[in-house]
Amino acid sequence: MRGLILLALLGLAVAEHHGDYEENDKQFARSHLDAQELKLSRIAHKIDMLADDIHHDDDRDYNRVVFELEERIESLEEHDCSEHQFSCGRLVTKCIADLLVCDGVRDCANGHDEDTEHVCANQAPAGRSWTGTAKWTSCVSRRHNEMNLLITGNRRMKHFPSRLWVDAVIIDKWTEDHEEQTKTWHTHGFYDYAHTRIVLDAPDNSEMRIGMVCDDAGLGVADCKMIRESDDYLCGHATLTREV
Repeated sequence: MRGLILLALLGLAVAEHHGDYEENDKQFARSHLDAQELKLSRIAHKIDMLADDIHHDDDRDYNRVVFELEERIESLEEHDCSEHQFSCGRLVTKCIADLLVCDGVRDCANGHDEDTEHVCANQAPAGRSWTGTAKWTSCVSRRHNEMNLLITGNRRMKHFPSRLWVDAVIIDKWTEDHEEQTKTWHTHGFYDYAHTRIVLDAPDNSEMRIGMVCDDAGLGVADCKMIRESDDYLCGHATLTREV
């Protein structure tokens, strides 16, 4: 029941938050945004109230979904944290450097930066895979291909615990001149706990030197960008769904 309520509230917040505004009506737009900010605050308050009334301590999947919904609602709210900072949460108006997240020291008063169940959980374990379709706008001759991303290993260094270093394999499949083509790329990179993001370097055997950055879009979906290493040019996007 709580999940249905959260989904309904999130749908309302997202739909109204991304409304289209006329260019010549900026005053109305500002007023509308102020109203949405208030509404988001009320939604967040309702979630907190529901959390006090309903407990699913033994249901890890349920709690994970609720956590992801709360994180998405929080992402709609404006905060003053910069690109390389981490927000301690909507109830704690503090930003910390993203390199301080999951380093074993509580820098947020509420301990959000060291939350081992959610924030600091290993989201890129060996064997985890995602699959979907890559859509290219440039850099390669094909327009799209099937893509599979597999994490083959990971390690965490004591002197740099805020990053999880990963090894991965990317498999691209497409049709060219009526023939099936398959290319396997071996790469490595890291998982960024603060931003729930996987950053992969360009494969060593890649002539085009294209890396990949995948952000967690929630509910097992990864929003990935293919970026050319030499100039950070965006070559395409991929939406991948977690399989394992």
